[in-house]
Amino acid sequence: MTLGEKISQARRAKSLSQEDLAEAAKVSSRTIQRIENNVSTPRAFTLKQIALALDLSIDTLTAPLPQNTNSIANPWSYIRLINASALGVVLVPLSNVLLPLWLWKRNKQLPQVDTLGRQIISFQVLWTIATLLCLIGYPMLSMAFTGSVANGNFPWSLLIYVTAVMLNIIFTLHTSQRIQTKKDSIYPFIPALL
Repeated sequence: MTLGEKISQARRAKSLSQEDLAEAAKVSSRTIQRIENNVSTPRAFTLKQIALALDLSIDTLTAPLPQNTNSIANPWSYIRLINASALGVVLVPLSNVLLPLWLWKRNKQLPQVDTLGRQIISFQVLWTIATLLCLIGYPMLSMAFTGSVANGNFPWSLLIYVTAVMLNIIFTLHTSQRIQTKKDSIYPFIPALL
């Protein structure tokens, strides 16, 4: 919101016309019009006079508004987007953590997005760690039991990864159903990592 919009909003909240504000601030009505239309920037003295006339501090008028305030009309649809972004793992490994994390950071000031986004990201981090442990552990177990890393021509590591991705897809779809019913906890069995 610009300075002119803030002044205009404060003036209307006090039920003052531009002429009334100009008279109270001891400036011309044309000055008020220019400031409210963002045609000109007021000098410090003029801004002080307007702030006094509106019973506001100068800091209130000049302070920047926090970003992303009410930027999401429906936080549940945004939570579904965070959850669905985890499906990126089908195309790019680790995107199941990076995409939800990026989306969550953009709007974590909303309580529902913060709480459920943390749960989604925690699950995806733990899933990624478990998948990596399986992919690393299989060759080690194979070497311990058979003396060889490869067992024939079948790519067992690929099968392990595809199975893990399929499980992630199933969990993500199940989570989207839980989000649809607006549950407060979508992964009650997962410890919070964030």
